Amino acid sequence: MKQYADREYLHTRIYAMRGRLLRLRDYSSLLREHELLSEKTDDLQQSMLAEKEKIFRDQVGDVVKLAEATGYHDPLFLAFLRRYEILNMKLLLAKAFGRETFEQWYDIGRYSILDRSLIGENLSLELMERTLKDTYLGGIFEGTKNYERLLIRLDGLTITNMLNCADKLDPDDGIYLREILFMRAAVLITIWKWRLSVNYGWDDTRIALYVEPFKDLMGRELPNYITLVEEILQSGMEDLKKHKGSTPDTGEIENHLETWYYRWMQSVFYRDFHSICCVAAYLWLLGLQIRNIFSIVEGLRFRLPHDSILGRIISDP
Repeated sequence: MKQYADREYLHTRIYAMRGRLLRLRDYSSLLREHELLSEKTDDLQQSMLAEKEKIFRDQVGDVVKLAEATGYHDPLFLAFLRRYEILNMKLLLAKAFGRETFEQWYDIGRYSILDRSLIGENLSLELMERTLKDTYLGGIFEGTKNYERLLIRLDGLTITNMLNCADKLDPDDGIYLREILFMRAAVLITIWKWRLSVNYGWDDTRIALYVEPFKDLMGRELPNYITLVEEILQSGMEDLKKHKGSTPDTGEIENHLETWYYRWMQSVFYRDFHSICCVAAYLWLLGLQIRNIFSIVEGLRFRLPHDSILGRIISDP
């Protein structure tokens, strides 16, 4: 049943769904529950993958149901779901190139172009290119057969899908969505720059070459957002140093910026009930919740202490 609701109905539903998102105490309870389950299985890796796939289906179930509720929001819901199908594509590419990878599949229901059965096939780039030629994934193969370049193009495709949504919205909503996307990109680029510098010893010139394609993709506005996020990080560095007693590592920097973005996104959610803000913010918060639950499952798989697992969770107290 398509386009059965108006925007106000959908926004009311989203507000109710926002109220059901997990808080830190809920994650703590989940941690104890999943620990009991993990003790009952011998094959921890396969059970972890199966559990994560089930978690994903459960978490996105409502989004799949709402994806064609209004017509107006459809491109945004579809772009959100395709973020995960692009991860499926990365898995298939890894197998085609003979790379080691976890065979986790993200099931987005009837919106999926890729079928899970492809995992078991003897894939080649030529077969994938022919099969996907007339889909939104087909363009990544143009002019390259390089594995790393294909992965970068898939990351760019995620951004492009979201930017295309902004062009299909009412003008004010388009502005709101671009702000969310630019701020998110700025946070990620700031984290990448820190990680590439500290962990891999890259110089500024090499880092600039790495992030330049993303700047080109998003346009002239992005550098202003990067400057803002870098200023936010710089202002928080002293507090991080005082708390730890030394210069924070990249994990702590990432957690600091992700936590800041989470708080900012919460304020975006409540900015204007009648705008796209609540829908876009909810989808990002849901994506974060999926990542949080995955962190619990993965942490138990590798037998990390509870405090360490919960320390990676970004949520309300």
